[in-house]
Order: sequence, then structure tokens, then C-alpha cells
Amino acid sequence: MAKTWIVLRTHDGQYLTQLDQFISWELARTLNQKGAWNIILDGDIDRRLLDVDRLVEFWRQPTDGKETLLGVGFMRRWGFTENTDGVVYTRCSGPDQIDLLDRRVVANYAESSQASKAGPADDMMKEIIDEQYINTTNRITDIYYSRSSAISAAHLSIAPDEGEGRSLDKQFAWRRVLTVLQDLAEASQWPTTSIDGIPVYFDLEYTGPAKFVFRTYPYRYGIDRTVTGGIAPVIFSKERANLANPSIEWIYEEEKNMVIGGGPGQESARMIDPENDPARHNASVWNYQESFKDARESKTLLSVATVAFVEMQRKLPYVEFNGSLLDTPRSRFGVDWNYGDEVTCQYMGLSFDGIVDSFHISVDAEGVEHIGASVKITEGIEGNPD
Repeated sequence: MAKTWIVLRTHDGQYLTQLDQFISWELARTLNQKGAWNIILDGDIDRRLLDVDRLVEFWRQPTDGKETLLGVGFMRRWGFTENTDGVVYTRCSGPDQIDLLDRRVVANYAESSQASKAGPADDMMKEIIDEQYINTTNRITDIYYSRSSAISAAHLSIAPDEGEGRSLDKQFAWRRVLTVLQDLAEASQWPTTSIDGIPVYFDLEYTGPAKFVFRTYPYRYGIDRTVTGGIAPVIFSKERANLANPSIEWIYEEEKNMVIGGGPGQESARMIDPENDPARHNASVWNYQESFKDARESKTLLSVATVAFVEMQRKLPYVEFNGSLLDTPRSRFGVDWNYGDEVTCQYMGLSFDGIVDSFHISVDAEGVEHIGASVKITEGIEGNPD
């Protein structure tokens, strides 16, 4: 049986206590999105332990595996309730570490260098974190607001640039930082890596008490465990009894194979560039699917064309596979595979390689675990774009 425990710290990392006795706890994490956690304890807990932004560390050591930090939460809600027998319980909950990336907006004007960037998606993300969280001098701030918005380098740092994401040209003034990061990640990877792009994932790596490093992960978040080229490959299938709820669909509902990009200018002087995919038009006599994409922030015809082309590829028809991955004696979560790993799934004679993009773990007072993880694999059905 795996061993699990929870460490509670102050907002700035001072140790408070280790929670070994609990009624239950659960943690859910999803790549590039906010996760959530909650804990139910006896009602006689020292109330001084409960406060805003307490850091909650979730630790696990699987059988035959090493101790691993599953995730870190911020305490944002707590309270007391009682059951019909009058027994009082303590409940506390909150988001995981990704919530820190959702606490700022890009506080700069549209034409500023902070809100208008071009370059590899992963490096762009790091610039945004640097300018909105650490080196905040150029943020638009209220002159009457006396507290600095900068987070100390003792608590937040940024990994070095890698320059491996798709090259993008974006504007994002006054938008939430997490939303911007998610858009950049999606634009970098959707819908396939065969057209000038690779997946980019991001996270706040917890490197010590109250210490986070913003890090990007080109290609994959974890380890390649696929049959096609991975280390110690892991296959999930119904035959191996480690795949549940599989489904596969071919989806053409949102396809667009002619996208007209509209750049700056007015009426007949407006910069226009269409991008199209004749092979996809000709899938049927009816399949000419057209749309317009606003690209007025672009400064050149090439930039307008790029916006239109990316939109056309976002609207590819695609094959989507979904499945639940099971923790079994022959495929152990935290030992044989983990959150963010790339694995192989097989279903109905087809094989798919994809990322373990989310997990949910809950533990009761007896230490019994319930682990769920999922994979969603999307492969574009490509034509021959001009």
C-alpha cells in the first residue's frame, strides 16, 4: 500500500505540522489548468493552523517507489460543520499551485512590449511571468497603491529559455496571465506537431518551502513511455485491464478549410490574405467550409497569412480518443507511469500515443487510495494546405 502524508506550512514556507490523521483528502491536477484539493479533518484541529494561503503539500510514496510531491495547494477556504450525530468536522480546500498564475493580469497597454510579443511560445511565457510577477516596474499601477506587486526572487524564479515552442506573434493587453499562457500553449501545439509546432506545457515547480520555479516543458511534461520510442513502454488497453471508458470519434463538425485573414486598414485598403486546403475542400462536393479571421493587430501581409493559416489548422477535422487509465499491479501510478508521461493506448485495433493530462487521487482514514487518470488524444486529419 502506498504511503501518503500532508505537510502544512505558512504562506512564506515555515513548517507548521504534518497531517497524518485525516478523515479523507483528495487532489486533482490537469496539465496547463488549475487543479483543486480538499481535506476533511476532525473538528478539534488547532484553528491557528487555518489561514489564507497556507501552503499544503501532498506527498506520496508508492510501494517500490520513491517519495514524490503530488502537488501543492493554497488554502483559500476553511470551516466547520457537523453531521446528524453532532460530530464536528473541519473542511479546508483551495486550488493547486497553478492558481498563482491566475492572480495577475497583463497590466500594460496594447502597443507596449509587455503586451505585444513575437517569438517561441515557451520563451514568450517566461517573459510574461518575469514582467508581471518579478520585474514589475513597467506594469500600470495605481499611484495610491503603496504595496509592491513584485514577488521576491526568494519565492519565485524562472527557468532558462529553451526556444523550442512554435513561433507566434500575439497581443494580449489586460487579459489574465493564466488565460494568456493557455492560449499560447494551445496555439503552439494545436492540432498536430507536423506543421511547425510542438506541444508546450507549463507549471510552477515546487523546489522547496514556498519556492516555485516557472518552467515550460516542450514536447511533454513527463517521460516518453510510448511503444514507438519510449523508455520502459507502458501500454493501456482493455486486454491489459488497465484502460476503462475508452471512446474514439472522427469529428468534422467545426472544420474550416478556407480562412480569410483580415489585417489592418479599411474597406478596399484593408490587408487581406486567404489560406485554403483544396484536399479538404474536395472531401465531398459540399465540403467547402469558409470563415473570416480578424488579424488587424498584424503589421505585415505575411503575419496576416500566418494568423489565417493557424486558424485553418485549428479547424482541422480530427480523431479524438479518450480513456481512463487505471493503477494496477502491472501498471503502477508513480512507478511505471505518472502524470504528464506520454503513453500508448490501444483500442479497436488502433494505437494512439498521448499525454497523461490529468489525475485525481483521494485517500481515506485507513489510507485506502482511489486513483483516476485520463488521457485525451487528438490527431488532426490533414489535407494539403496551400
